[in-house]
Amino acid sequence: MLKKMNTALMALTLVMGVGLAAQSQAATYTIDFDTLPGGGALADGSVLSDQYSAWGVTFSGFENGSPVEQPLATTAFSFENGGAPVAGNVLENRDVNNSRADVIRIEFASGVSGIEFDFIPFGSSGPDTQFKAYDAADNLLLSTTAGGPAGSYINFHYTGLSGLSGVARLDILQPNDSWVWGLDNFRFTSNAGPTSVPEPGTLALLGIGLAGLGALRRRKSAA
Repeated sequence: MLKKMNTALMALTLVMGVGLAAQSQAATYTIDFDTLPGGGALADGSVLSDQYSAWGVTFSGFENGSPVEQPLATTAFSFENGGAPVAGNVLENRDVNNSRADVIRIEFASGVSGIEFDFIPFGSSGPDTQFKAYDAADNLLLSTTAGGPAGSYINFHYTGLSGLSGVARLDILQPNDSWVWGLDNFRFTSNAGPTSVPEPGTLALLGIGLAGLGALRRRKSAA
């Protein structure tokens, strides 16, 4: 009888363990600012906020410490200078009135790692754009500048934050009030992964295991 109960316990533990492993699985996402998490297109000129919250990401903008309706997902890099050197929408630190934000904030529902993206600086100050990464306790993990080439619309792939883990917030600061910047193909890995919903088969196995344990306990009590 004890052997049967131990076997049932092992089977139940295995089923529960598989479910827990699925829930903690890491997932890597790439936000291209063209496609939404559930499918469909992100319209040109959209103010970015919670459109990617299903992937644990929200966007906001600040000017002189106050929230503003920025950033934009747009095909136009700036009103003055036409399109960006990448296809489709890019995130840009301005609003529909061409006002630029001091800070664009990207927040994560859980700590992420492997952050990298295509960055589009503008003008001679573009390489001075600042990136500041923080953990969930608001500790500064890294403060660095974009670097890269100076000039208009020179798109390059930035990996200077890719070695960090546990990033809960990324603040991107414009070099000064005269400059815009853009980014695209924002890639990161979330340790939380997607929310798992047990499949009917898994639920059935769990129910059978629990029923078996109950029957074994009743037989043991009767004996």
